[in-house]
Amino acid sequence: MEVSFLGGPQPQRGVGVVAPFDFALDRELWRWVPDEISLRVTRTPFVPVEVSLDLARLVSEHETLGEAVRALGASEPEVIAYACTSGSFVGGAAGERAMCEAMTRAGEVPSVTTSGALVEALEELGASRIALVTPYTESVTQSLEEYLAEVGVTVTGRAFLGLTRHIWKVPYRSVVDMARQAVVGAADALFISCTNLPTYDAIPQLEAELRMPVLSANQVTMWAALRRLGAHAVGPYQGLLLDRPLASEVLPVPPVLPVLPGPSVEPLLADDDRVVDERIMADDRVLADGRLDALDAMETIDAVVPVESLGPVESFEPLGAVEVFGTGETFGTGEALGPGEPFGPAEPYGAAEPPAGAVGTVDPVGAVGPVAPSAAGLIPPAGPASPVDPPPPGDARPPFEPLPWVRALPPVLPGGPVTPVAPLGPLPPGHGPGQGPGPGQDRATSESSAEEPPPLPDDTEGCT
Repeated sequence: MEVSFLGGPQPQRGVGVVAPFDFALDRELWRWVPDEISLRVTRTPFVPVEVSLDLARLVSEHETLGEAVRALGASEPEVIAYACTSGSFVGGAAGERAMCEAMTRAGEVPSVTTSGALVEALEELGASRIALVTPYTESVTQSLEEYLAEVGVTVTGRAFLGLTRHIWKVPYRSVVDMARQAVVGAADALFISCTNLPTYDAIPQLEAELRMPVLSANQVTMWAALRRLGAHAVGPYQGLLLDRPLASEVLPVPPVLPVLPGPSVEPLLADDDRVVDERIMADDRVLADGRLDALDAMETIDAVVPVESLGPVESFEPLGAVEVFGTGETFGTGEALGPGEPFGPAEPYGAAEPPAGAVGTVDPVGAVGPVAPSAAGLIPPAGPASPVDPPPPGDARPPFEPLPWVRALPPVLPGGPVTPVAPLGPLPPGHGPGQGPGPGQDRATSESSAEEPPPLPDDTEGCT
């Protein structure tokens, strides 16, 4: 199978790690490392000694460190980290600095230890008072307190387990319980010692509960080593790992030069055209605080049309009397409404009788006239009827005659009984919607029962 199209792998930068022979938390170290970084881990030679100050001195001898660093050199790491808290604080602050120098000479790359990384992290957070948690015996814990006092850090409370072996098997619950016991005074942060003590998943819970940064040995070791590569350690909800700019990423701020008074600069115009519109470029229109005078700025407008010059708003002409559709009745008086003028005399609904002849009246376009008001009087009367004006002279249209099947409905007086309407019955053949002459009828026979509708006007000729 051809797999060359996959490409990669991506280039990896290396971090060399020197750990004691009983170190069992390689996987936890990797959880703080981004994808583009690889760990190259080696261990010190085995010695049959339990966790104690003696073991701390044995695993931190310079000769032992030199051999381990030279072994890592084959993989070309860019930084070396010594991952052991007790081994790096047992000699005090001076012993820790000497260890870094020995590893740097052996590997010719920058080096860091867990105890040195702790001091660096506390300086980063601005913490000088801490609560302390360790899995060590009391003597080893006391040695750590002495180291912290030497570098200017005060321990406000402590808790320790007193273990000498199998420290990597301590559950998170025990770590959390010890942290609660240690935080008894005013502390700036909590430190959990020993790189063989699991802490990764306990840090977010403790920070949320204790409301302070929580540091652990493995966390500060990876954090400091990656900083020397210009990389950031990864870890959710860990105060130390918040995105802070590295020293190499902070750009210097240029100094702010004072503004000295000087001659004003005259703008250069093309073709030596130095004619500047005085209405816009006048220097006296700039106020002392740099804002334009709004009143002067308005003068730059060539022409402003005053509102008064627009003239009065033309009033609308009054509408004429409104004719009720198909009845010849009108609403209103045809005069413009003015202040205080009523719309017309108010009449109660259903109080007036429908005008005579209104029912069944058909307008000149053939629509059926309005229906008389109902018994409940929901349709108000329109007022007295007026005759419809005759068509103007010269109108060639034939007078309209209602079709024979249009029947007038009997008027219904308000409040009176409703007279049933007789059924209309079948329509004559040829006059229904979409119907022609009936079966067996020709056009002439059909004309005998009803008059032929008037012809269409001339402007419709030729339409299909």
